Amino acid sequence: MTSCQVVELPVDQLTADVVVAPFFEDQRPLLGPSALLDWRLDGQVTRMLLGHSVSGKFGEQLVLRNNGKLKADWVLLIGGGAWRSLDQDRYRQLVQRAVKALIRAGAREPALCFPQRAGVSLEMLTRDIGDLLSLQSQRLASCQISCADSVPGN
Repeated sequence: MTSCQVVELPVDQLTADVVVAPFFEDQRPLLGPSALLDWRLDGQVTRMLLGHSVSGKFGEQLVLRNNGKLKADWVLLIGGGAWRSLDQDRYRQLVQRAVKALIRAGAREPALCFPQRAGVSLEMLTRDIGDLLSLQSQRLASCQISCADSVPGN
């Protein structure tokens, strides 16, 4: 069984083989954990957004290698669609897509950082992620979950 630990760390301080965060098509500039990851990755995500190679549409996936400024080896950004229309069901679908992508990628010790959203409690998020990881794979050793508010430059 995979153990999920809730931590109060910003996304750039999560020690993991893969750190996962959503990014949204109606947030420009990027906000929350994706903004902090972009800042640490020297604006790589912003350049891709400006070049129209990614958009943040629901289900889109972007994998980036750590440039030495993160504690995770890899970054997986999951497109969440429109933030303004993200309800509890769509949020759960986003979490499911993130977990399935982690399983397919062979992650052993992932960290997930999802922004807080009205109607989505940290307890629900933790339970959903733990349940999905337990059902999907026995290969995962542990998992960190953070909803810490992340602001670049702090």
